[in-house]
Amino acid sequence: MSAPKPMIPAAACGGLALLLLATAAGAAPADPGLRRELLAMAELDQRYRLPGQEDNERMAAADSLNLARLKALVATHGWPTISQVGEDGAEAAWLIAQHADSDPAFQGEVLTRIQALLPAGEADAGDYAYLFDRLHITQRYGTQGRCGTDGRWSPKTMEEPDQVDQRRAAVGLRPLAEYARTVSVELCSKKGGSGGKP
Repeated sequence: MSAPKPMIPAAACGGLALLLLATAAGAAPADPGLRRELLAMAELDQRYRLPGQEDNERMAAADSLNLARLKALVATHGWPTISQVGEDGAEAAWLIAQHADSDPAFQGEVLTRIQALLPAGEADAGDYAYLFDRLHITQRYGTQGRCGTDGRWSPKTMEEPDQVDQRRAAVGLRPLAEYARTVSVELCSKKGGSGGKP
């Protein structure tokens, strides 16, 4: 994708994810109906994640509904590619899979599908990085972490932390220190340093 990955984890960025989805421009998608459906699903995904408006019960219900529908779409169409649904549609599909924590087996299947599409430019390497970290206890790209009581975000355990910025750059992500500062301001300060998970 030409648009950079969000600096804030999608699970934490609320309206920012929708802004990024809406502004990701690209060629006309081959399946505009599927694109519209995925964008509507992403809107539902974000509705109960807005900072200060979080509703865990409704968020879980939306995630469950989106997961079932995404699984059906993937069974029918395969993983939504950039040429099929546009950059924003592919980003929307990833966002829904990223939040499908109730089904890590499906997330693993999505990770494999995204990885296979990377060489052809039909998926975003940053999406792969976020989902990879979401699925692994020891993350590779430093995309998952927590807000501390001091209002600062820090990543969970990483493999070879001294090389994380090289790995991040290789998939189009900003340096970890910059990412952590942004998440601290945009998420942790809004949660009051509650220790919430981005």
